[in-house]
Amino acid sequence: KIPVLENLEIKEAFSAFEFYKHILVSANGLTTCGKGLTFEQAHASAIMEYCERFSWMNYDIKNAPGYIEASYEEIKKAKTRTVDEDYFFCNFFGIKNKYPLLKKLKGIPMKWIKGYSFTNHCEYYYPIRWHNYIFGSNGLAAGNTYEEAIVQAICELIERECVYQFIVENKVANDVDIASIKNPLLAEIFDKLAKVKIDFKIKNISYEFEIPSFIFYGINNNFAGTILHKGVGHGTYLEPNQAIIRSVSEYLQAFSLLHDQVREKGFDLIYKPNKHYGFLVTFPHDNFYKSLEDVKVSEINDFSKSDFKEEAEFLIHLLAKMGYEVVIIDKTHPLLKIPVVRVFIPGFRSVIVSEVFDAEMFIIAAQNEALRAE
Repeated sequence: KIPVLENLEIKEAFSAFEFYKHILVSANGLTTCGKGLTFEQAHASAIMEYCERFSWMNYDIKNAPGYIEASYEEIKKAKTRTVDEDYFFCNFFGIKNKYPLLKKLKGIPMKWIKGYSFTNHCEYYYPIRWHNYIFGSNGLAAGNTYEEAIVQAICELIERECVYQFIVENKVANDVDIASIKNPLLAEIFDKLAKVKIDFKIKNISYEFEIPSFIFYGINNNFAGTILHKGVGHGTYLEPNQAIIRSVSEYLQAFSLLHDQVREKGFDLIYKPNKHYGFLVTFPHDNFYKSLEDVKVSEINDFSKSDFKEEAEFLIHLLAKMGYEVVIIDKTHPLLKIPVVRVFIPGFRSVIVSEVFDAEMFIIAAQNEALRAE
């Protein structure tokens, strides 16, 4: 019924595993992929991700609340809250020339819009293009309601921060006792993984947040010596089994998509040290084999509530107690009218996007954009 989606195509693909089906949704040159251990989960996931990405890519920046082009130095003089300067290069753990680059960056005109701090109940200036550069889609989410979208987005941000701590800071994460997982969907998929010779472990990376967060680390012995041999999936949610389902689903989805590329295009990846490509991790894998103890699922907190509003309020309150501010930008597209948000938590990091790049390339991009605006 929406003109812009008249040519929407939904495709089912079994790909690498007979027992796993991923869903591709395509329209207007944009394709998204859904994940889940059931067809219904994958179908809903693909459609929601399409709504999320379409709304993000077609966001009308210049008509957004508070739109302004200004340097960070100018924004800091305004009365509206905004980021601290540490934010700009928070993802770049190997940066050697941070302060000269920061000095240069602070004088470059950027595009800013106003979000809303649910923590401090006030407007908040947000560097929209810079954030897109260094965080990609991290913290973007769609939902049937705004509350659902906010919960999904906060969970993703917590997940990425915990992955950063595990991968970059080498924080030890305990193994989950696989035998303690009684969820029937997971029990069924684990049995199928064993039959196709995939070994795995699940790392509990909940850390100080205590929100159930996991890395599924899969070793596919059928592809030893290839880029498909070892891979990961991540998952965070307030209920442990749902978080594990997310991590397993993400592993299967990412493996299947990469398997398709290898099969159809002969795609290969040049391994560079200390990178995280989502599924592939070229950081040393030693930390996956470190654990102080095995943790039973029943020992992991279940913070799930009766509805998404309660869950959103719980997460915002929890993060506030830890000193974190939750800022929300409404990115709902006027044609789709499906709630889409970008949630932004200053101080949170993501290893999946920006360590792949040199920080200076983002400054060059910001400079070029400023020149085009003149």
